[in-house]
Amino acid sequence: MLQSHQFGLTLIIFSVFIVATIDNTTAQTPDDFSIQLKLIPSTVESGTTQQVVGYVGVIDKNGILAKPSDQVKINLESDNPLVASVPESITLSENTSYQKFQIDTGKTGIAKITAKLNDQMVSKDFRVGETVGNIPSDSKLHILLPTDQIHVNGEMPLSVFFTKDEIPLEVPKDIPISFEYENELLKLQQKKITIEKGTVYGINTITALEETGTAFIRASAQDKKFDVVNNVKVSSVNPSSIKTYVYPDRIAQETERNIEIFVTLRDSEGFPAIATENVPLDIISDNTALSIAIDEAMKNNRPMIKKGEFGYHLTPEYIFPNKPHNYTISVSSSDYGLDSQIFDIVIPLSADDPKAEDKILRLFIPPELPRGAKSIMAYQITAIEDDDDDPPGQRDLNDDEDEDDEEITVRTIDDLSELDEDDEQLGPDNLFPVQADTNYSIMKSALETSSDNLRVTSSNTKIVKIEDSGEIVDNYILPHSSYGKAVISTGQQTGEVTISTSLKGLAVGSTTVKVVNPVEPIDTKIFSPTGQTLVFDRTGKVELFVLPIDPRDRPTNSETGLKYILLPINEIVTVAPQKNFANITLLSKDLAKSNQTEITVTPIGVGSDSNLESTSSFDMISSSSKLNISMPFEKISADKQQIPLVISLTDSFGNPITLSENIEISVESSGNNIVETPNQVTLTAGESFVEALFTVVGNMGETEIIINSNVFESASTAIIVGEDDAFEKRLSIFVDYPLEPLMINLPSEITINIDDEDLNAVDSARVRLIPQEGSAVFPTSVRTDEDGKVSVLFTPGTSPKSTLTIQATKDGYLDDEDVAEFSTISDGSMEGEDLSLVFMLGVSIIIVVVVIIAIIIMRKKRQPEEEYEEYEEEI
Repeated sequence: MLQSHQFGLTLIIFSVFIVATIDNTTAQTPDDFSIQLKLIPSTVESGTTQQVVGYVGVIDKNGILAKPSDQVKINLESDNPLVASVPESITLSENTSYQKFQIDTGKTGIAKITAKLNDQMVSKDFRVGETVGNIPSDSKLHILLPTDQIHVNGEMPLSVFFTKDEIPLEVPKDIPISFEYENELLKLQQKKITIEKGTVYGINTITALEETGTAFIRASAQDKKFDVVNNVKVSSVNPSSIKTYVYPDRIAQETERNIEIFVTLRDSEGFPAIATENVPLDIISDNTALSIAIDEAMKNNRPMIKKGEFGYHLTPEYIFPNKPHNYTISVSSSDYGLDSQIFDIVIPLSADDPKAEDKILRLFIPPELPRGAKSIMAYQITAIEDDDDDPPGQRDLNDDEDEDDEEITVRTIDDLSELDEDDEQLGPDNLFPVQADTNYSIMKSALETSSDNLRVTSSNTKIVKIEDSGEIVDNYILPHSSYGKAVISTGQQTGEVTISTSLKGLAVGSTTVKVVNPVEPIDTKIFSPTGQTLVFDRTGKVELFVLPIDPRDRPTNSETGLKYILLPINEIVTVAPQKNFANITLLSKDLAKSNQTEITVTPIGVGSDSNLESTSSFDMISSSSKLNISMPFEKISADKQQIPLVISLTDSFGNPITLSENIEISVESSGNNIVETPNQVTLTAGESFVEALFTVVGNMGETEIIINSNVFESASTAIIVGEDDAFEKRLSIFVDYPLEPLMINLPSEITINIDDEDLNAVDSARVRLIPQEGSAVFPTSVRTDEDGKVSVLFTPGTSPKSTLTIQATKDGYLDDEDVAEFSTISDGSMEGEDLSLVFMLGVSIIIVVVVIIAIIIMRKKRQPEEEYEEYEEEI
C-alpha cells in the first residue's frame, strides 16, 4: 500500500517538474519599455480648424517617460478614418522620449486610435462632436423679479434660470422657455425666450397694462417637465377710493355750530391722489337734523371733487345739542366706494376752567398730501388731561377697551387718560377741547382791525404754503368756538414739513405733514438675474440691472432721468427719462478675486438725491465651464528637456468650448527648482485648447502646475520627475481559504488574489508558489488575469496542517510574500492497494495530459514568462 502511494506521488511530482521545466525554458527577457498613448484633447468640436495631435512615448518599468537607445517604430491605426485618421506609423528617434502625430478630423462620431509596438497595443477613443447633455431631473426652474410690485404702464425685467442644489446651472444646450400670464393685467415682451447653451439665464420684460390687480406669470420648459409660477401686484397712481376727514373730532355741545368735512382721494396703495375726472359725492349723516343741514349747505353747490383737485370741503351750519353724544358722517361715490367718520359732542371747558390749566393747540391735517394740491387744516384749543383732578370712581376711556358692544363716547375731560411717561407725544386720548374767550386772527392789512394774535407757519414754504391762516371767532354768531380752519397748498417738491400754530398768550401746537409723489424714486434696487449671486459667463461677464424704486417698492422713473456711479468699478449707469431701469455689464477682472463682493450705486449730477444710494452684497461664482490642464506623461526623467502641457476649455459635460475673445491664463509651478513653466499662456478666440511647453530643470521630485484666469476656477495637475521608490505601490496577497479541511494527497483548487496597497486588482503580476516539503502545487509560476486572480491545484502532504509559500512580483510594484496555512485531514475512505494505485495513476495521467494541452495553448495564446505583454488600456 505504501509503495503504491509513493509511486503515485512520485508520478505527480514528476509531472509538476515537467510543467515547471517547460515554463522555465519558454521564459524570455522582456522589452525594457512599454508604450503610452495620450490623446489631448480627446474630444474636439465638429469642423474644428485647430491642428489636433496625439502623443505617444515609451515608459520604463517605473512608469517613467524614457529615451530608447535605438529607433523605435510604433504603428498607428484608426478604426474609423472618416471620423479621425492618423498616419500609419511614427518613429521615435534615438534618445527621444515621445513623438507627436497629427489627427485629421472628419465627420461627427467616435474613432478608436490604436498604437502598436510589437505585441504591445494601446487604444484610446477620440470623439468629434459634442456630447449632448440634459438638464438634471432634480434641477429647479425659477422666475425672478426685482420686486413683486409694479404700477400701471410700468416696466421691469424678469429672469428665468435653473438651479441644482441651489446653485445656478449653466445649461448644456438651448432651452426654450414658454410663458403664460394674466393678459388683462400684463404684457410680456416675448411669449417665448431661450436660455442659450452655455449661459445661465434668460431675460424678458414685463409691462403692466391699465388695470389693477394681482397677476400670475408661469414659465415652463421641456413640455412642462419644469414649471414655476410667480405673482406680481399691479397698482395705480390714479384715484381708486375716497377718504373722509371731519375736523375737529370733538365739538362743544350747544355752542359750536360748525364742523369741517373734507373728502379726499386715495390710490390703490393708499397714497393721496389727484382726481383724473370729476368725482360726484353723496354726503349723509346718521342724524336727520344734521343731514338736513348738510343738504342745505350743498343745495347751491353739488358736492364734487373736480378733475385736477385733491379734495372737496364742506362746512354745514348746525348747533349740536347734548344728545346724541356722537355723529357719523358718511361719504360715497360711484366707483370710489364709501368712507365714514365719527365725531363726539362733548361738554366743553372754558378757558379759565381749573381743568384747562395746561393748554395746547391740536392740529388736524391729512398726514400725506399730493403735489400741486390744496387742502384744509384745523387747529383747536385743547386742555391736557390730568387724572389727579378726576372725581372718585371716574372711568377713563382706555378702561373700557374690552366692551365690544358699547360705543365709547368722550363726554368730559375726565373720560380721557393721563399722558403716560412712555408716550412720545400728546394724542386724542389726552386732549380735550377748550372754548376761546376772545377772537384769534392774523392782521391781514394795516387798514383792517384785527387782534393779530394768531400765527400759522410752514417750515418749508416750497413744499407747503399757508394760503389762509383763518381765525377762531368768539362773537354772537359763533360764541366760544374752540377751533379755526386754515387753507394750505403744496408745491412740486416732496418731503416732510412741520406746520406750527400759536395763539398769543394762550397755546401753541405743531404737527408734521408729508408731501408725497407716489411714483417718485425714494430708493434704488440692484437686481441680479440670479438673485444674490453673480454668475460670470464664459467670457467673465455678468449683467446687473439698476431700478429706481417708489415708496411702494415699485420700479419707477424720473422726468429728467437718473445717473449713478457704480462702485467698485467706477462705471456710470444712466436710467433714461421715463424709463424704469437700466442694465450694465460687469467684468470679473474688474472685481477683487473673492467669493463675495459689494456693489454700490450712488446718484450723481445736479440735484441728485443721496437717499437713492444703495448697496447690495452678492456671492460670486465662476462659470461652470472649466479650464483643464493635462499632460501626456505624468512621470518623467530628471534629464533636462521640454515636455508639453495642454490647456483646454470644456463645459460641465466635457464638451470643448470656443470663445469669441482671447483668455489670458497664468501658469505657475509649486516647485520651480524642478520644472519651469511659462508665466502666461493665451487661449486664442475661436480655439478650445492650447499647447505650451515646460522645462525640466534637472532635479528630482514632485511638483504641481497650477493655471488661473479671471474667468474660470483654477486647475492643477501633479508631475513626478526622476525615479523614486515612492512611485511604486506594494503588492498584497489575499488567499481564498476553503471552508473545509483539505484531503491529504488529493489536489484541491486554491484561488489567490493580488491587489495593490489601495486594494485595486493588479493584472499580469507574476505569482510563484513553493509548497511545503511533502506537498505539491501546480503550476509553480503563473500570472494573474485581468481581475488580479490565479487558480492553482494544491496537494497537501502532511496533516493536520500544510503550508504554501506565495511570492508576488510585478515591474513598477514592490514585491510581497505570504505563507498560506491549510488545515488537512487524512483520507480513509479508500481501501486496497490496487484501488489506491489505480487512483493515483489515473490522477497522474490526467495531470500530465492537462499540462501538455495547457502548454500548447499557452504557447499560442499568451506570451512566455517576462516577454512582451499585450494589453489594451481603457479610457
